[in-house]
Amino acid sequence: MTHDRLRGFLLSALFGTLMTLFALINVPLPFTSIAMTMAMMGVFLCGGLLAPRYAVLSQLVYIGLGVLGLPVFSRGQSGIGTLAGPTGGYIIAYPLMALVIALMMSRLRWSVMVKLPAALLISIALCYTLGTLWFSFTQRIPVISALSTTALPFLPFDLIKAAACTAVLPALRRRLAFSQKAG
Repeated sequence: MTHDRLRGFLLSALFGTLMTLFALINVPLPFTSIAMTMAMMGVFLCGGLLAPRYAVLSQLVYIGLGVLGLPVFSRGQSGIGTLAGPTGGYIIAYPLMALVIALMMSRLRWSVMVKLPAALLISIALCYTLGTLWFSFTQRIPVISALSTTALPFLPFDLIKAAACTAVLPALRRRLAFSQKAG
């Protein structure tokens, strides 16, 4: 195994574990039964720092830990039931979000200050789409009701997280010299 591959696998494991910390930081909101977590920030960071294959792998590690029964999801939840439950679509979106961000960061020739916010906004839209559709399906409510309950209340918070990542990721990328080779 090459040094770069080993480094990629280790970073995937590290970011998968860090996702646990981000997901466990949650704030209950009075207007919804869903807590606000920092998990999106974890996805933004891994997608912005890791090569595509390792960004996806980090999120699969996180989800795998939860499926195996470790209390890594929001509010210490775990198990396949969490993924099959009302908010499972949001969690399932994390690997896809990380992939979109990492691909845009590694393949687009745009300025980092253009492609990073674009990547983060597209990933938010992806997460909201998958999560809202799944919530609507599992709760048997109209999509617009699910959107107004589970996504729109969180949009300002997620935009703030995206802005914070847009501010710090370019410096982190330079400082840590993460490889952005298509992986």
